[in-house]
Amino acid sequence: MSQVTEWLRQLVAAIILAGLLEMLLPNNELKNVTKMVMGLLIMMILIQPLIKVFVLPQKVNWSLPSLAAPKTNPPTKLVIEEGLKIRESWTKELQRQNHALLEKKLRNIVGLIDEVQLKGIKVDFQDDQPIKAVLKLKLLEPVSSTPENITIIRRKVVNAVQLLTNLSPDKIEVSWNG
Repeated sequence: MSQVTEWLRQLVAAIILAGLLEMLLPNNELKNVTKMVMGLLIMMILIQPLIKVFVLPQKVNWSLPSLAAPKTNPPTKLVIEEGLKIRESWTKELQRQNHALLEKKLRNIVGLIDEVQLKGIKVDFQDDQPIKAVLKLKLLEPVSSTPENITIIRRKVVNAVQLLTNLSPDKIEVSWNG
C-alpha cells in the first residue's frame, strides 16, 4: 500500500508543478515546450506501476566513464595513427616550404650585392634549423679580383647570409666560380 501512496504522491506533485509552471510562464514558445516536457514527466509517472507489474528492465547506467585510463578500441587507434601520418606529412611539407623560402630570401639578399652574381646556393638543415650555407658566386666584370676586393665582397656576402640565417661565419662557405 505504501508503494501506491508514494506513486500517487509523485503524480500529484508533478501535476501541481505542471500547473504552477503553466501559470507562471508567459504565452510564448517556452510555455509550449514546458507543457510538453511536463506531460512526458507525468506520463512516465503514470506508467511506473506498469513497468513494475510487467517486470520491464528499467536500469539505466548514469555513471560517467572513467577518465583515469581511457580505453581505446582498434578503430580509434587507426584514426590516431592516420592523424599522426597526416601531421607528419604536413610537417615535412611545411619544412620543405620554409627551406625553399629561406633559400629564395638568400638569393634575393645576395642579389642586392652589386659586385657578384649568385650561381648556386645550398643550405643544410638539422631539426629545421640551418646549420651550413654554401654559396657559389661569380665576380662581375668591372670588379677587380684582387685579394683585398675578394675579402671585402666575401665579408658583404657572409654578413648578408648571417642576417637571415644567424649562422656563424665559419658555417658560411663562399666559393668563386670564374
